[in-house]
Amino acid sequence: MKKYLSMLLVGAMIFSLSACEKKEPENPAPADTETTEPAETTEEPAEAQVPSAEEGTAFAGTNGEKMVGTITIKSEWIPFAEPIVLESIFNNSAVISGEKAYVLADKTLKEFAFDGTKATFSQDIALDAEYENMQLGTDGSLYFSSFMRPLIGWKDGAKTFSFEGPKNVCMHSSGEWGISFFPGSVAEKLTISDGTLKTAPLGGDVLESVSSAFVTENNIFLWGQAKGNEHSALAVFDTNGKFKFHLGYTGSESFQPDSLGSITSVIETENGFLALDGNMRNIVLWKPDGAFIGTIDVKELFGTSYPWLSSAQKMPDGSIIIGLSQKRDDESGEEFLLYRINGF
Repeated sequence: MKKYLSMLLVGAMIFSLSACEKKEPENPAPADTETTEPAETTEEPAEAQVPSAEEGTAFAGTNGEKMVGTITIKSEWIPFAEPIVLESIFNNSAVISGEKAYVLADKTLKEFAFDGTKATFSQDIALDAEYENMQLGTDGSLYFSSFMRPLIGWKDGAKTFSFEGPKNVCMHSSGEWGISFFPGSVAEKLTISDGTLKTAPLGGDVLESVSSAFVTENNIFLWGQAKGNEHSALAVFDTNGKFKFHLGYTGSESFQPDSLGSITSVIETENGFLALDGNMRNIVLWKPDGAFIGTIDVKELFGTSYPWLSSAQKMPDGSIIIGLSQKRDDESGEEFLLYRINGF
């Protein structure tokens, strides 16, 4: 019995000792662990802040000269006293009438005093609606049109006529007729007589579709896709609507030197035809019979960088006024610019 009690006592002592031992974790960390250094982070350099249009640096143009074939074209920058900063580069235009210049910028008509070398802002002129197209008549009238807007004549601060129905219109300088057009539809010749407006289709047998139209003293130009052809071209008609020839490549090959991108204006001189190609950023020249002369890269002629060519006007002295938009070097805005060219 004593032996049995002794064995119980010894077992209890062993159990007590084992219960007081400090237990190690099941997966102890190694004694010599290395301290992990935080990963180095490289901060991205802060992006340069684009200045506002007011704080940005206005465009400063230069005069230039470029030769194409045997023709030398010279350019002269015409500054605005205060820059015209645009919201959109499209559908802006300018015309000069005597000592006044008119600019249609972002659908707002602006009047400037013009001394032959510089344009100084005079006033904004309110019209009854927002317009995208503007032409000048020989008597100083202005003509305005836009899709879903009435065609109006305007002179000396008052409307001279208003007609519902036409789409985008390019008026002849006489103010007696013009061409109505809308992308994808057939163009129409408009005639104004005795206070009424008459229309007749034009160009449907020559072009698959018409995108825009231009009018000079002696010719009508429809810009669109040539019939049976994937190329776009200028179809030239006389003022009675008789087709004469195409300007621009209409063959079966791919891109050629006289292929066109997007024509925004056409001028006719005694030396031939001059067109502004907005997409290509080129001035394109043809002889009076339609023979291709060549193209001029306007970046070289104007000292610009990828500008959008908007409008052209033939002046009484034979020079041509060109309106275009150009992004500033500091990207603070797009400006509307004027240049005068001579030599064609």
